[in-house]
Amino acid sequence: NELNGQNCTDTWCDTVVVLGGTGPECNAEFQFNALEQNADSVHFSPSQTDANHYSWHFGDGSTSDHHDPWHLYAEPGTYVACLTVTNELNGQNCTDTWCDTVVVSTVVEATEGIAQLSQVGTLYVWPQPFEDELHLSGGVIALVERAQLFDQVGRLLDDRPARATSGQLILNYASLPPGMYVLRLRGASIDRSIRLVKR
Repeated sequence: NELNGQNCTDTWCDTVVVLGGTGPECNAEFQFNALEQNADSVHFSPSQTDANHYSWHFGDGSTSDHHDPWHLYAEPGTYVACLTVTNELNGQNCTDTWCDTVVVSTVVEATEGIAQLSQVGTLYVWPQPFEDELHLSGGVIALVERAQLFDQVGRLLDDRPARATSGQLILNYASLPPGMYVLRLRGASIDRSIRLVKR
């Protein structure tokens, strides 16, 4: 600029950030529901299904990084379950955490010599704990079409057709390591889960 024969110069700088497209979204809200017959077996489902990472904390010291895990609570009580989702898109990251209260009213265990009652009849499971073969009998056995075995964080380990012979169903899980599992018996008119211990 020039005024009365005098000149002046001024310079101003600022930062311009050009983002590489739309950033990621993070929504950690989730829903959960328990099996009607077994309130201790809870299925968790996140609202967001396209996150890069899921970190579940079930409030009893157990965790999972699965997308939509099943969790088996060992004791009745009130638990605060939390989900943290992490996402990345176009070089940008986001994280969100959501917590909710889970109330577990009852816990059903398979115990040797004790009948497991359900809406459709009686189920006997033995031995408990088991080593290789698991024996099941009772009024519900004729309704069973599939047997699914899950670990404690909800991973499906075994899924097989299951039909009772002479009123008894025998399942062999000799290849599994010792631990706690959930056996889910399914059919057109039955959906029943039982907690098992293998030694």
